[in-house]
Formats: sequence, structure tokens, C-alpha cells
Amino acid sequence: MDYYYSTFIQYGEGNYFSIWNHYYEDDSDPDNYIWVDEYYLVKLDGAGNELWKQRLTGENPDAYWVEKMLLLEDGRILLSDTDGLSLYDAEGSRTGEVKLQKGIDSYSLFQAGDGKIVLRYYSPESGKDY
Repeated sequence: MDYYYSTFIQYGEGNYFSIWNHYYEDDSDPDNYIWVDEYYLVKLDGAGNELWKQRLTGENPDAYWVEKMLLLEDGRILLSDTDGLSLYDAEGSRTGEVKLQKGIDSYSLFQAGDGKIVLRYYSPESGKDY
């Protein structure tokens, strides 16, 4: 069983949001292959203690992953994941989503000075970044 934290973002007085990925594979028995790959949105205090953990999932839980995380000015969290863009409040509750066109792999999320969200993405069909 392995796990790792990625994409640490500081929030407030020494707290952090992070993506925690837990995965496990056991192929010792060909008739009972086991694969677990789970993602969590985690809030940590400045000492690294877990304050809460919210499991993340998508339309296809067996093929779900998180690409990017952005902390918005109002304290909400925007994730770029396999389903598109998912919005969470500061306590880990999902509050919204934006579905992206199929075939778009998102690369970067930015919040412009005027508060607008900018998504840079790659389209395998055209071979271009947008």
C-alpha cells in the first residue's frame, strides 16, 4: 500500500490543502487481481496534522485522477480532474462542477487579476495547446 501527497497550497494561518493519493495493487492471485487508486482532498495544519480528508471520485471511479488544484480568492478550491473542473468549499464539500469537452486534457489553471479562471489545455485531436 503506497500513498503520497501532491500539490500543497497554503491557506490561512499555516494551514494547507493537498491532494492525497492512495494506491495498492496485488496481482499475486491471477483470479483475484486487486487494484485500488483513491484520491482525497486533505486539509492539514502547519505541523502536518490532518484536519479533515474528503474522498474524491468521478463518473468512472476506476479511472479517476486529479490533474491540478487552485485555491480561489474566496477560499474555494478548484480541481481539474478526469471529469472536468470540480469546485469545493473550504470544508471539503463539493459545490459545483464544469464538464469539459471529451478529449481535453487540462494542464494548467490560473486565476486572473479580475477573478476569472483561465484553463490552458491540450487537445490530442488537434495536437495543440489552447
